[in-house]
Parts: sequence; structure tokens; C-alpha cells
Amino acid sequence: MKNTAKTNGGGIALINGGNSSSLIVRDCAFTENSSGEAGAIMVLSQTSPNVANAYYLIEDCTFNGNSATGNYSDGGAIFAILRGLNMTMEILGCTFSGNQAPDMGEGTVGLWGTNNGTGSFLVDSCLFENNSSFLGAAIQCGNAWNGGSSVSRTIKNTRFIGNMAAKGGAIDLYNNENSPMDILIEDCLFDGNAATFGGGAVSFSPGSNGFQLFLNRCEILNNESPVGGAIEGYNFGGAILPDANIRIENCLIVENSSETSAIHLDSVSYTQIINSTIANNYSDGIQAVDKSAVFLQNTILANPGYVEYTASTNSNFTTNGGNLVLDSSLTVQLGAGDKQGLDPLFIGSGDYHLTANSPCVDTGNPDGVTATTDLAGAPRIQGERVDMGAFESPFFMVSAAREVSAVEVAVSPNPAGSFLNIRLPEAGIGMLDVQIFDAQGRLLRNERLGIGQPLDVKGLVPEMYSLEVVVGERVCAGKFIKQ
Repeated sequence: MKNTAKTNGGGIALINGGNSSSLIVRDCAFTENSSGEAGAIMVLSQTSPNVANAYYLIEDCTFNGNSATGNYSDGGAIFAILRGLNMTMEILGCTFSGNQAPDMGEGTVGLWGTNNGTGSFLVDSCLFENNSSFLGAAIQCGNAWNGGSSVSRTIKNTRFIGNMAAKGGAIDLYNNENSPMDILIEDCLFDGNAATFGGGAVSFSPGSNGFQLFLNRCEILNNESPVGGAIEGYNFGGAILPDANIRIENCLIVENSSETSAIHLDSVSYTQIINSTIANNYSDGIQAVDKSAVFLQNTILANPGYVEYTASTNSNFTTNGGNLVLDSSLTVQLGAGDKQGLDPLFIGSGDYHLTANSPCVDTGNPDGVTATTDLAGAPRIQGERVDMGAFESPFFMVSAAREVSAVEVAVSPNPAGSFLNIRLPEAGIGMLDVQIFDAQGRLLRNERLGIGQPLDVKGLVPEMYSLEVVVGERVCAGKFIKQ
């Protein structure tokens, strides 16, 4: 507590020059320490000769009120530079609150690779809350300088709440022309972060064709920035990087605020947005400027009162179908498999799951969809086709070609106790799709049964219910009472 160093770690400094060495810090608390660089912990691997196969672990620790105080103050709590070969650093189950890297500082946690370093950083199951810095208030990552590096990053199962920076309210990412950089951000929550320049939650700056960013199953809500309320991408070099790839999939991007858009892309050569929901933001949906390219599939763009998509004339848009766009901003670009001008019919009150009557149910394009689960962890395809948006619904769309039968199915016993037997008006083979509705007509459950398999109704409260049973291209109806 309250230790001070001129530079290199207010609490711990490891300058590592040995091969196969390790540092393990577990179950520790770092409070109100300060240093010119790395307020609490500094990890620096030497380069002459290159260190190899080192392992650094920081686990189940708390970092509160630490600060980096230099003019270029990197790492309000932790700053690490991997310059060796096959290096590994893991930060697991830690809590970071109220840490600072002011002035031109980079991150509460700064994770850098330089000098031809190779290896990986992992941040898992952490909480970053109310931290501040100039770049990336929670995490700032870079691969650059002195030959560059190829150090990867994985950030998962982590919450970023109420952090503030100039760029990247939670995370800032950068690489230069000499450095590939693979980043996976998965199963994370970004809530209430802010950036005064760009990227309320995430800011990234691709500098080479080796920049590969994958945001998967993330919730990005209530963040704010003048440019990119949720996400900002800016290639400050301006060069076209055809092999750099940004992929945003199974993400919920809602209720963010900006003077421009929820997602702002400037000179970003290729961004894929797949099975994501971009809705109810207090700004335009997506802006693509100066040679940016956007690929959209199975995504909902629904930001009432704002323009869903804007772009400069030298930017490109491609649809692979299965998108719903609320306004007419993409009328020329959309294809036959897209929908336009329709309400997506979310459940509402902050719940962005789809209702049974949503036009987004079973209307996505399954081509190229490799995800097995949606944002909530449910199976990605549950009906006849993949849904649009971040959440897969348990409902299915009844084909217009199906015949709605006037003949009711026979059910027994009626009233029912724990199980209900369903007898079709005609013999059938294969599977039955059964929907259960309450007395107000609300869809409660969607079940798939084999012929002759009883329907489990134990969880229903006593009242009258109706059924719809899909048999091939026919829909038969029935009613029963739960006792």
C-alpha cells in the first residue's frame, strides 16, 4: 500500500533475463501505489540475448487506486512488455478499480510486444471499473517498435464498467506495419464506458495486414464517445490493408451515444458484422468513411430517428443477406434476402430477444455461419433457419406453403396432469413441432417431439391452453386444460 517508485513499478518490478523463468502473484492486494510507469507491477523481459519460454501469472488480486505518474505513464496498475520468444502472461480473476494513467498514459493494464517478441497475453474473468487513462482506460495493447512483434491477445469473460479515456473507453488496440496482431475479445460486457475522442468501449488502429480482431458474444451498451459511441476503428496510416480483418459476431450493440455513430470506421479495409443487433443507439448505426469496407450478414440495424448506415463515396458495402435495416439508407445495396423498413419486434424494456412474430425469426442466411451458440449461449439454429440478430429465438416461422388444418388434434388426458398425448388426425412420420399458447394467445413454449412422444406439461400453471402442431406442410390445432 502507498508505495512510490520513480519508474518501473510502484509495488513489484520484474526485469527478466532468464529462460524458462516464472513470476506468480496470487491473492494479493495493491492499493494506492504509484510510479512513473506501472503503478503497481512492471514486467519487462530482456532482449540481449532474447529470453524464451517465460511464464507470468497474476491471479485473484485486487488493484485499487494505483497510478502511473510520468509524462508517458503506461499502466496505471500493470505494464508488461514481452520481448522474448514464446512468452506467456495471464491475468486471471482480478479486480481493477479507480486506477489512473493520466496525461498520455496507456491503460490500467498495458500489454505490449516489441523487439520481435512472440507469445500471448490472456485476460480472463476480471472486472475493470472506474479506471482512467489517455488510451484504453482498462486495457491498452500494442505490437510495435524495434522490429515489431507477433504477440496475441485473448480477453474473455471480463466486465468493463464506467471506465474513461480519450480513445478506447475500455480497450485500445494498436499495431504497426511490422507487427501481426491477433486479438480475441469474447463473452465480455462493456457498460457505461466513455471516450472523449473516439471509441466509447473499444478503439482499434490497424497498422498492418496481420491485424486480426474478433469480437464475439459481447454486450456493448450505454457507452459514449463523440466518434463511435461503441466502437471506433481508425487506420491512421491510411494505407489499404486488404488482409486485415475485423469480425464482429453475436454481439449486442445498443443504447450507446455519439455525435456520429455506434460503429465508426475510418480507412478500415474490411469489417464483417454477422448475427449482431445494433439497435436503439442515440446516433446513426454504422458510418464507413475513407476507403472503409463493411460486410453485413444476419444483422439487425434498428436505431429509430437516426440513419442506419452512412458512408463516403469511396467506401464499400456488401450484403450476404439475412439483414434487417429499419430505414431506407441501404435501399440500393440490399439484396433479395434482406428486409427493410420493418420493426424487428424485440421483447422490449431492454430485452433484445425476438418475439414469436418477429420478421427476424428463421430469415437469416446460414451460409458461412460457423457459430454454434448465440450471445446467450443458446444453440445458434433452433428453427428451420438461422435468425437475424444476436439472440436465436426458440420460435420458428411457419412457411406460407403450409396448410392450416381446420381439424383439431386429439389430446389426452384432458384435463392434463404431467403429460399430454397428441394424436394426429392422420398417420404421420418424422418429428412434430409443437407450440403452446396461453389464454391470451402468447407463445409460451416451442417443442419438437417424435410421433407418439408425450408432451411434458408439468411446468404449466392450471388454465386453458391451445396448441399448434406442425406436420409436414400442415398446421393442426388443439386445446387442453392443465389441472
